[in-house]
Amino acid sequence: SDSGVTAPLGQFWIPHSLAIDQQLSRLYIADRENARVQVFGLESQMFEQMYNSNSWGHRLFAVGINQNDTSHVAVVNGPPWNRVGPEYKGVRVWRVAVDDGDIGEAIGTHLVDPHDIDVDSYGHMYVADLKGRVAVDD
Repeated sequence: SDSGVTAPLGQFWIPHSLAIDQQLSRLYIADRENARVQVFGLESQMFEQMYNSNSWGHRLFAVGINQNDTSHVAVVNGPPWNRVGPEYKGVRVWRVAVDDGDIGEAIGTHLVDPHDIDVDSYGHMYVADLKGRVAVDD
């Protein structure tokens, strides 16, 4: 986060988005201001795993999953509070392998203020922003 504060695992600084994986019985939570995804067991409600990357910048806005192929989650970052910074390269989308957290290549978008992401049954990622625009990765 921009303030340098990081919440301990299992705690959040603005949980911004949720995705449920019915096949693996997991809950993915985009922890926006900690720029990470925290993973919990649906039944156990216990912390299982965390995904993060410096390439995401200081904020991670949303997480989504394709229910037909739960091998990856999709994540979208967002601008830092001051909207500038040497590490910030704009709004990007990534696929993250759920088994080992391996982060795929960044996919750029034309969006500025992303708010949510979803993945359809074909694996296409949809990102919506606060201005009502939608970007599609196909």
